[in-house]
Amino acid sequence: MTASRWLLLLGSTQGSDERIHAALRELRTLGETTLRAPIQHGPGSRDARRNYFNAPVELGFDGDADELVAALKAIETRLGRD
Repeated sequence: MTASRWLLLLGSTQGSDERIHAALRELRTLGETTLRAPIQHGPGSRDARRNYFNAPVELGFDGDADELVAALKAIETRLGRD
């Protein structure tokens, strides 16, 4: 099976971009991962006192959409998302 290409947008409201880097490390275990633009940083849209970090990532994944969603949810859980 040929890997499907997926475009994901990673986001975090933590105090630094470390959560984005951690997510990238996790995604690399699923397939070829390419950061499509530099990690962006700025104030939150709902609360300007909170910072956000966003990054578009391209992922090659050998499973179907349901398998990808399950893998992404597992990554979110490992990284501490509620």
